[in-house]
Amino acid sequence: MKFAWPCLLAAAAVVSGCLLLVACGGEGEPTPSGSPAASPSATEEASPTWPAASPTLPAETRAELEALLRSMSLNLEDLPSGFTLQEEKFTTNEEAARDYLDGEEQGLADYTRWGRLLGYEATYSTEVSLATLATGGTIYIAVRPTLFEDSKGASEAMEKAKERLSDPEEKARFVEDFRKDSNWEDVELAPMSFAQVGDDSTAFQLTGKVSTSESAVGVTAVAQVVAIRRGRGNGMVIVSAIQGPSPIQELEAMVRKLDQRMKEALE
Repeated sequence: MKFAWPCLLAAAAVVSGCLLLVACGGEGEPTPSGSPAASPSATEEASPTWPAASPTLPAETRAELEALLRSMSLNLEDLPSGFTLQEEKFTTNEEAARDYLDGEEQGLADYTRWGRLLGYEATYSTEVSLATLATGGTIYIAVRPTLFEDSKGASEAMEKAKERLSDPEEKARFVEDFRKDSNWEDVELAPMSFAQVGDDSTAFQLTGKVSTSESAVGVTAVAQVVAIRRGRGNGMVIVSAIQGPSPIQELEAMVRKLDQRMKEALE
């Protein structure tokens, strides 16, 4: 018997150089697969007016940036079999700053200083059988490319993420916030050994226990995050698995494909 995995998984994400909490928490079901966020109207896409705290008007229009971000991302055929699109959306600086670890005001200030232009998020999920719940497997994948005005800003954003991951106090603060806002228990955050990809990269993983209505015993949950920089773009792949981490070869293949897409798009 198969069932849709409840929206109770969580993952830590590095977005534009800041640690953000990305949690599904709660008892509802995920957004129906294949239901992307509404796109702007043709009039809005053609408008050169830039939303959200960019210090200068970029050369590209909003529509051009959206097309570039899509070309920098992964497609469904790049993922393991069995996954379907859960949600996709673009994020302005104002929207991304709402979840900034240091608060919205500081988020906007940092995004402006780094020259962040626009981000894109696509999340994918798979149905989980009782057998999978017992033996484990990857059940959630997210891909998040972000564009900056230049490589300097993208690099500074990546360095900010690395600083957070290497600071014991920052890590403890993040883990505590994560624990409060998700249904994970015994949460641990640690760097993850991963091959160097792109112009720069960093990787870490979260581990913990998640209780479900299907299992009274806590299920082991692992969220692995790999963030890369390629020129003026930062990209990320997040995989969340139960009863053990995702196969490292599977994750590396997706990250290298993302780097290839970013390189081709930005050249």
